[in-house]
Amino acid sequence: MSALSLPAFALSVACGLALAAADYFRKVVPATVPTATVLFYFLAVQIPLLALGLLFVPPTGLPGAAYWTPAVADAAFSLAGNALFIVSVRRSPLTMVVPLLSLIPVITIALGAVLLGESPALHQGLGVALAAVGVMLLYLPPGQASVAAIWRNFRAEPGALPMIGVAVAWSMTGPLDKMAVAATGVALHGMILLMMVSGSIGIWIVASRGGSFRVPAGARAVILWAGLAAGASFALQLAAYQLTLVAFVEALKRVAEIGVTVAIGVVLFREAHGAAKIAGLALILCGVPLMLVPASG
Repeated sequence: MSALSLPAFALSVACGLALAAADYFRKVVPATVPTATVLFYFLAVQIPLLALGLLFVPPTGLPGAAYWTPAVADAAFSLAGNALFIVSVRRSPLTMVVPLLSLIPVITIALGAVLLGESPALHQGLGVALAAVGVMLLYLPPGQASVAAIWRNFRAEPGALPMIGVAVAWSMTGPLDKMAVAATGVALHGMILLMMVSGSIGIWIVASRGGSFRVPAGARAVILWAGLAAGASFALQLAAYQLTLVAFVEALKRVAEIGVTVAIGVVLFREAHGAAKIAGLALILCGVPLMLVPASG
């Protein structure tokens, strides 16, 4: 299970590419559509994909006590992460916020050290350092090579703090997904998770004043494609978890997603890119795999 087979590699990279496509479509959803409405349909569209998956991947068991605890926690973190992601990419360029997802393994390693007393391996520590320097370079203002200037630039970027929240929330979902899938199976867990999260958002829309399920005609196709791409990514991710370590899947997925999404930002959205930002991205893409590869791998 610790080996990275060719099918696991292919599934993980495909997962990242599909996620990059979902990032793009979420970015281009018109800002006039409320975040809650976008998120409701974005998640609801994915449910039929996971339901269809039940035909090919039958459940390994019915949800029981061993399932619901990680599943409910997974739904809560997934809801928070997805909502904050939409907020972030609406406020800031993709090239300035999506690379912050490289902090997910940094948070995972930090939690292991603080809560479990686990010391990171040398290569993992190097990966943390590379990612940290890479993020600093992304926010390095021209002609101001100081930590204070980087911090001011980071705080001035409106989508940066929400994306940090995404990284915190999503750092929790991988292990919870794997625990829940072990109790029920890939497709059933995915479908239940999406139903819990989208159902919660739907209840909030109904209960809130001014909430609406209405989507302008010009935004419907974009939200549909975003949901389909994310649903495919989620299914590929859960399938990859069954073939190799969560760490391997996360490393390949994030490298593919960050690299392609930044390219989309530069090519399609004409987002600014200088030498410092390119160097920062390169360090991040080198650091993420180092952080996520276990010491025995």
